[in-house]
Amino acid sequence: RMYHGDRGAASAVAWGDGLCAGFGDGAVCCWDINGGAKAWKAKGRGDKVTAMLSTRNLLAVGDDSGRITLRDARLSGDRSPSISTQPHADYVSGLCAIRDEVLVSAGADGVLAAMDLRKGLKSIGETDPFEDELLSCCVTPHSVIAGTATGPLLVWSREDLDREPSVIASEHDSVEALVAVQDVVLTGTGDGVV
Repeated sequence: RMYHGDRGAASAVAWGDGLCAGFGDGAVCCWDINGGAKAWKAKGRGDKVTAMLSTRNLLAVGDDSGRITLRDARLSGDRSPSISTQPHADYVSGLCAIRDEVLVSAGADGVLAAMDLRKGLKSIGETDPFEDELLSCCVTPHSVIAGTATGPLLVWSREDLDREPSVIASEHDSVEALVAVQDVVLTGTGDGVV
């Protein structure tokens, strides 16, 4: 099945109870996966959507300004109340969740931030900025992992994000995509290697 947006190219997507897409003007559209009809649309604030995550009936949307907006995905678009926070000074490059309770974001400013999903994105903590851009993130049963612009992976324990991460060296270019399947992490690198 094909879903058509009316806002140009999609810049990020998320899959939950439906298919949601974010666009260059900050707008978000969600479609009902059963009938294919547009379920709702929310107007953008002008900043390109750069990352999305659907978890616990919530939709987290990261944008080009470093802001994260959280809205109830079951409610209709602009009528749905939203909560925003600005954990990054540059674009949000990745979003992932720990036990559907903690939202973790990676930013091009080199910061990994953690927010409580149950308490309206209240900050739990963030790392000091790394000298490298963080381009992606994922969660395994034991770790939070971020991909960097120069290739190494940064690995934190899920239980203690305040500690310095372990570094896994890579001979490849930037790690722009991460997917965790249990304890296995698949990487997509800037030089085309998976």
